[in-house]
Amino acid sequence: MVVTILVLAAVLIAIVGIIVSFIPSRSVSGVDEGRIHTAKDLDAAMAMQRSMRIAELQRRITNRNYWSYALFGLAFLMQMTAFAVDRFAHPSIAAITILPGFFTVLTARAARRREAQRQLDTFTGSGMSSPLA
Repeated sequence: MVVTILVLAAVLIAIVGIIVSFIPSRSVSGVDEGRIHTAKDLDAAMAMQRSMRIAELQRRITNRNYWSYALFGLAFLMQMTAFAVDRFAHPSIAAITILPGFFTVLTARAARRREAQRQLDTFTGSGMSSPLA
């Protein structure tokens, strides 16, 4: 009974780890459009919006949210505890339930970082020029 509860709780924690990894972080607020009255105000607002966008993209590239990894570690420890308590439990249960979720989160985070880097390169104009084919 204890082993079953440990294994099921570990699976639920791994699912929560996947869900946590897809929760977007807070974004910065935009520019108040009611305060733009002249061309000078518009230029200042555009410059501020550009700097805010660059800061947001840099933050997305260096995002260091470790909650999902902590949850996967906890789920793995619960799986190994179940294995230690009951020798009939098999370590492949942990490999089947936790590793695919862990690698899904790892891959999704890497894809988001690459996308943010691509957008930042495009936005700042420092992207690599494509070779002529």
